[in-house]
Amino acid sequence: MHTHSEALLHSARAFFNSLLREWPYEVQGNHFVIENGKFRIPFIKFSPTGNHDYDPQFDFMGFVDSFVGLGIFRDRILASIENLSVSLSAFDRSTVHDFLSSEKGLLLGHPFHPHPKSRDEFSDDDFLKYAPETSSGFPLEWHLVRAEVIKATPEYVSELWKMLQQDFVMPEESGWIPYPAHPWQMKALKEKGTLRNLETEGAIRFIGHTKKNWHPTSSLRTLYQKESPFMLKFSLSVRITNSIRHLLPREVVRGLEVKEVLSTDMGKKLKAEHPSFNVMLEPAWLGIKNTAGEVLPETIVVLRENPFQSDSENTFVLGTLFQDNEPAMKKLMAGKTSAEVQSWFRKFLDIAILPLLRAQSDYGVLFGAHQQNLVVKLGDFLPEKAWFRDCQGTGYSPLGLTNFGGKVSGLTKDSANVLPYEYGLHLFCYYLIVNTTFGAIQSLSKVSGIEEKEFLILLRDFLVKEKNRSPEDSRLLDHLLNSPVIRQKGNFRCSFTNMNENMTDDPLAIYNEIPNPLRSL
Repeated sequence: MHTHSEALLHSARAFFNSLLREWPYEVQGNHFVIENGKFRIPFIKFSPTGNHDYDPQFDFMGFVDSFVGLGIFRDRILASIENLSVSLSAFDRSTVHDFLSSEKGLLLGHPFHPHPKSRDEFSDDDFLKYAPETSSGFPLEWHLVRAEVIKATPEYVSELWKMLQQDFVMPEESGWIPYPAHPWQMKALKEKGTLRNLETEGAIRFIGHTKKNWHPTSSLRTLYQKESPFMLKFSLSVRITNSIRHLLPREVVRGLEVKEVLSTDMGKKLKAEHPSFNVMLEPAWLGIKNTAGEVLPETIVVLRENPFQSDSENTFVLGTLFQDNEPAMKKLMAGKTSAEVQSWFRKFLDIAILPLLRAQSDYGVLFGAHQQNLVVKLGDFLPEKAWFRDCQGTGYSPLGLTNFGGKVSGLTKDSANVLPYEYGLHLFCYYLIVNTTFGAIQSLSKVSGIEEKEFLILLRDFLVKEKNRSPEDSRLLDHLLNSPVIRQKGNFRCSFTNMNENMTDDPLAIYNEIPNPLRSL
């Protein structure tokens, strides 16, 4: 298939999936009917979890022009299609076999988003050089910054010097802190004059580039270099899907909190109960200050543990493994019986979902575990190990505050990530169940031909078993088993209204209710 035609098909699926999760519709024969019959969208297979298959002959762009009209939303849809077409031409999906190739291989983006591959502020050349799908890697910049104008986690400054000394033979200099920079972001900062005063005063010095290339991962702003003990997560002044990707000081301290939580006796107990599950800790961060002494969000860099320095074979980010018709998943399931495929799903629930579910229900820790934040290592066939990443998306229920509030510095009832039970429930449910677990069901159903209902029954049995265990907090389990509706993040309306998701005061404001497929079994 021609890559542009393929890009259109995948784009149409993601667009309509997101639209139909938010717009009222009727099913008439093999059509979704919206806006009182004004628009009819033909489908060839209905999905109870919302990832439908649409008629490939339908005029997608004609629909976009009629439904959306002119404007930035339409422009982003077109840019997303073009970026996807370029990515499909540049990257062979059949080559995905390890951590880095799976990061590069997340070509299709979010399966429930109207423009999943849009990259505002990136030129065509920027996309080719810095996007994971097309990049062959690039060197980072090293700078030295006067200690008084940079905030850095103190115990990791020596680690930064060690990293710098991999590229330059130079002794530590008192009063200076090494600052690694993403070359695109540093160019953007200089063009905006953000660091002009520091440069004029000699408070920031360019040292040079890294000897080895670093590789963008699926998030675009997190870079991986196999030999480095840390991945580096940068602020990027690029709008990706719903938000400008600037890290915020109130978010990056959560990585330090998670490290403290897992170092407590209860945290150690949680880890011991799930030895095959790990959290990629983010134990340090740094950012440059403005003249008022405030950290500039666009300069923040986070250090994330890199567990893939030696063996990363058969290790996949779930967003890639579960994307539509993924060759790695099709190869994995080729020739397998229905019983074997269902065994894979049950093992996936035990390895990847159960630890996160129990962190919430037994300990009150809410890890934001959507598909792009989970990595799984497979054995010969079955999942055998899992990692959660992106600690900035971690929250705590009142149970979590009770368990860790007196033991973790800064974690109080006034913390932005301590959430009321109902509020945290909806956010956590969306990420872990609607996004990740339903995503697994959608993928397994498509590659195996087994109806989604069969996997939903397995999921319900799994949840009932957890409910019967009488955990400390059973609200989520009760909700999933009994509520006729659950909530999902409204990517369509968020994008349609040009909202910057990161800056909204109430994240749930962009959520809406959808039918709960577990209730109708």
